[in-house]
Amino acid sequence: MAHAWVPQLLSQGTKVEIAAVDHGVRAEAGAEIALVARSARELGVPFHSLSVTLGSKGSLQAEAREQRYRALLDLRQDRGLDVLAVGHTRDDQAETVVMRLFNGADVPQLAAIQPRREDGVIRPLLDCSREEILAYLNHHRLNYAQDPSNTAPRFERVTVRQEVLPALEASYPKAREHLAKFADRMRSLGREQIGDSGDPEDSAPRFTRQQLQRVPMVQWQAVLRQWVYRVSGEHLSTKQWAQLESLLDGMGPGLGSGAERQRRIGGEVWLPRSWSVHVSAQGLELKQRDAIPHESPARAVSKS
Repeated sequence: MAHAWVPQLLSQGTKVEIAAVDHGVRAEAGAEIALVARSARELGVPFHSLSVTLGSKGSLQAEAREQRYRALLDLRQDRGLDVLAVGHTRDDQAETVVMRLFNGADVPQLAAIQPRREDGVIRPLLDCSREEILAYLNHHRLNYAQDPSNTAPRFERVTVRQEVLPALEASYPKAREHLAKFADRMRSLGREQIGDSGDPEDSAPRFTRQQLQRVPMVQWQAVLRQWVYRVSGEHLSTKQWAQLESLLDGMGPGLGSGAERQRRIGGEVWLPRSWSVHVSAQGLELKQRDAIPHESPARAVSKS
């Protein structure tokens, strides 16, 4: 990505910097980061070597991803950069769709990997296949590193990559391409649902009771998941949605608005990073917190 675009971006006066993250779990990481640093020097742009510390609980890949994005987004803000470009491909998109589909995801989650996020993350290679990128690297005789965890069968994504998708492609040769297009359609459908709800285009942090009541109750989960993502860049887990759904009891159309019911509507759900969803009789509001304890990534507090 850097080899193809950095010279052109620099010629246009665009500020470009490159970073790599060491998660502290592989001995090979030092050599890989040195390779990226050398490429940055050859391109004449600043390079940043970042390190993160992973906890011992939960999914290693999920924790690594969370810490990596946090470090890179902090760097982006500190350096005054407009966007953070990462290298997800069409293959990554297809894998994500398969994993989410078979884990019971709904419409917003089936949109899978977003080309552009509200927090400035962009994915310019999302329409390129992994094969096309490797062909480019080999054609230009560029050195590159491959993370061995990408072939470790203990990870769900690797199982999908090595077993599930090849099995699908045996009967459906364009399975990856069609899965990626399916994600595009789900993203468009999510935007249509948000538009139908009357939510402002500027991703307002408030979703009023009146807006919610204009949406059929069967679509609440899809609409609210998409709204949360658009404003905060965070995804509601199944557990967090269950917590939020319990707080929304009594907010549906035709359910009345007496004082007792109004009093019982309310509470908050904490999201994994720095946001929480506050529910009141007037509607929902997303608020950013200075810090949320890592040990409590999600909780609901109800008013009685």
